[in-house]
Amino acid sequence: MDTKNLILEMYNAKSFRSLSAFYNKQTVFNILKIERNENRHSAFLCWLLNPNGGHALGDAPLKKFLGLYASIAPVSPLTNAFITGNYDLDVIECTTEKMTEKGRRMDVWMIIRVNVDNEEYIVPAVIENKIYAKQSRNQTEDYHKEINALKHSTSEKCVPVEVFLAPDGKEKATCTSFINISYQQLLDWVLEPVYLMNPASETGELLEAFIRNLSKPAALSLDDDSNKTLKSEEDSILAVSKREANSLYELYDGYSDLLNHAIVAVVGDKAKDLFCNYDDIRTAIETEGSMELLQDFWETNSDIFRSILFVCKTKISPALPEKVLECFKTSKRDNSKYVVEKPDEQGNWVPAIPQLSKPMSKGRAACTFFSAWVQKNHDKTLDYVLNTFPLTLNTYYGHRKDGKFDCIIYTSSDNKIAKSTTPESLFSIQLKDATWEFYTDGCGKANLDSIDEALYFVKMWRKADFENLLKHIEQNPNLFGDLRIRRVK
Repeated sequence: MDTKNLILEMYNAKSFRSLSAFYNKQTVFNILKIERNENRHSAFLCWLLNPNGGHALGDAPLKKFLGLYASIAPVSPLTNAFITGNYDLDVIECTTEKMTEKGRRMDVWMIIRVNVDNEEYIVPAVIENKIYAKQSRNQTEDYHKEINALKHSTSEKCVPVEVFLAPDGKEKATCTSFINISYQQLLDWVLEPVYLMNPASETGELLEAFIRNLSKPAALSLDDDSNKTLKSEEDSILAVSKREANSLYELYDGYSDLLNHAIVAVVGDKAKDLFCNYDDIRTAIETEGSMELLQDFWETNSDIFRSILFVCKTKISPALPEKVLECFKTSKRDNSKYVVEKPDEQGNWVPAIPQLSKPMSKGRAACTFFSAWVQKNHDKTLDYVLNTFPLTLNTYYGHRKDGKFDCIIYTSSDNKIAKSTTPESLFSIQLKDATWEFYTDGCGKANLDSIDEALYFVKMWRKADFENLLKHIEQNPNLFGDLRIRRVK
């Protein structure tokens, strides 16, 4: 597979350009960092569902919402009317954070007067909005009791509407009187239809921003009201509009091989269960030496690709679709970038190796530091270098189950075969077959005066191992005082 050309080709695809424009556009929600703030979402829904909200949509949003509710709720004359639209309504009360007698707060509370063929109903409606916070003990049961108390206090015919709104429909209300509705259903049956009524209006722009907010992966952040942390960035897609979903399907269908390779490059062995041809994909990446390119490709377009995982998970892995998102939840990558520096004659910190001056990943920073250090200590012995960079710094190699990569410095006399520096080991490997272990562009390569072989430093530095290296450097200023690794972003 020609990865470079495929990436460039994908960037020119109409579906990618459309998605890039969609996901790169700012909304007021992400500007104010309230993308997943439950109270703000509830306030928006309360405004939209209120016919007197000043949005110029009248009762259309509320009627569509009641229609969605009726499509799931048990059949009754009132739910039939909600489906057909053969009724009139008048909103008596519409508010957020309605306090109950027990001190709980209902996210959205409404009292609606409904007329069906001259028969009057009072409809108390509650929406409990749960994005990531869990239900409190007996929360929906208490809301149901509160509504029942209202029902028994009036002589009018009272029919409650109780809704539990959650991202994917997996979280269910503990009270069986509540109807469970997902954000995707809300988007498909309420938000998109009312947006299309007048997309160019001010209200249309607000609705588009809210829809974009639901579809776009939110940054991991604190909810300033609940003081709870979102579980993961991959969880934070609440719903995807039909237009974007079609573009995501089209992009994956057109470049599935490229995107599957990128998934393997990012999550490694965690993708074994996803693809029956995992070994072939990994071999192709190693042969081409494209792992770092694919990782950077993924990071550069992470919003689009995480949305592909959300929408296309059944296409990616028909047998284990939920495993697709699980792989990324459990392998959150630290995308910090670093530079390796040394002091110049004036004492200013400058790139230790001029041609490696751009911000780099942990693995590339570790290898650049090694190369720069050996350049300054080229007159030392191999044993001195091995003692300076012991295997204990990197548990990934120290605990390798295959027992082959048993050190973090290898030697090569021909730049083709790398040999272990562990005395009792006879392990060697073709460098072209070890692109997961070494960089092929010279990063991490160094030479000593005392031996003819070139030294190769391993490239796989996980977060904890990299922190071990940084601590080792900090604790040994006599060895490393004239070099440093600095985080830049």
